[in-house]
Amino acid sequence: MIQPRVFDEARRSLVLGGATMASLGIAGCSSMPTAPQITGMCAANPAPFLAGPEVVAAWAKPERYFDVHTHFFNARDVPVRQYLAKSVAHNIESKRLRELVIALAPIAEWLGRAAVPPKAEFDELCHSLGPPTRSVIQQSSNLDVEIDRQRDQVARELYLEILKRGDEIPRLFNEASGNAKSQNPSFLRNQANAFSEELVRDALRDGGSGRDPSRNKISPLRSSEMSVQEAEAMSMRGVLQFVGFMLSPRHHNVRTFIRKFSEGAPTLP
Repeated sequence: MIQPRVFDEARRSLVLGGATMASLGIAGCSSMPTAPQITGMCAANPAPFLAGPEVVAAWAKPERYFDVHTHFFNARDVPVRQYLAKSVAHNIESKRLRELVIALAPIAEWLGRAAVPPKAEFDELCHSLGPPTRSVIQQSSNLDVEIDRQRDQVARELYLEILKRGDEIPRLFNEASGNAKSQNPSFLRNQANAFSEELVRDALRDGGSGRDPSRNKISPLRSSEMSVQEAEAMSMRGVLQFVGFMLSPRHHNVRTFIRKFSEGAPTLP
């Protein structure tokens, strides 16, 4: 029996902050291959190490929460430049945020050539679903280490490619950060504010959310608690994270979402 849904404000804020761009351009996900690359399933059940111990623990609780419609994709699944510059940017009211998405579009397209194609990722997952030699906790932990390593590599590649394209993107970030600091001098005092490789790493890790350094846990930031300038600066970090998702394997994105939900929402341990 499914329990009635209880509204979880912290969980919703985490989604809005950590992947603020994910819902803005779903209509752009329309590129389909002419012939199927994957013709069947390699296992009857989902991969338990992707869910990890967080979902196992949450499933045992009396209240359960479901996302009934979620897209996980990367740059191999959409026409990247058009998707970002048109489908996503078209819906953005903030001029600075819209300019950022448009400026990132050709960079994401260029780096997206190295994104993992569906068949290669499918084969890797099927191989991982063989006879388990480690516990789910160990498998999940090993995957998390690999995801963190891959994310930091993407952050460096993205940062260097941005610098190659001129000063437009750094300027947009520095303007937004300066406006936010003028409203609140302590804004993101524990994270990088000026455009830098550290800022890109922070953004790909946490998107538009803060992080409590004492606990190393996400601290969700609600738009109602921020000025317009602060919200814009955090949304720009969310844009970088969204591009990072496009440059990552799809199953890494699934696992990352599960980890972020468990860090930031009281409904998961």
